[in-house]
Amino acid sequence: MSRLIVCLMGLWVLTGSASSAQADPAPYIYYFSDILSAFIIERADGTDSRKIGQGIIPPDHNSIEFVSWSSSGRWFVYSSYRIGSNSSFSSERDPIQAGIFSADGKTHILLSDDTTADFGFAWSPVDDHLFLSYRRESISYIRVIDPSLNRDI
Repeated sequence: MSRLIVCLMGLWVLTGSASSAQADPAPYIYYFSDILSAFIIERADGTDSRKIGQGIIPPDHNSIEFVSWSSSGRWFVYSSYRIGSNSSFSSERDPIQAGIFSADGKTHILLSDDTTADFGFAWSPVDDHLFLSYRRESISYIRVIDPSLNRDI
């Protein structure tokens, strides 16, 4: 009788752990689709697919350099540019566009449309403040932006 109980308990543990492993949803991934001109967020298995930021990247930009989510998942920052007017292998950059948009797609904040700035971004780990550093004509700048207020803080 005790062997039967041990076998049944072992079977219960195995089926319980197998069913919980199957219940875990696939992780989310995101990427930019040139065809849809939007960022796509979807589960790795292709379910729960959504478009965000459709049409905000200029159609002639061929490189997206930086993308990142805020810690709350409410905001998304990006920068894009076009590499070289004559060659895709040129290091020459045309205007850089940097911006923030909300996950629901209702808000888009253009941070810059500048040919001379080099950008660096970092989200605060505890709130939705974006630390933005950029360099223009040998001068470095730092800004802290609260996208929900659409202003520097």
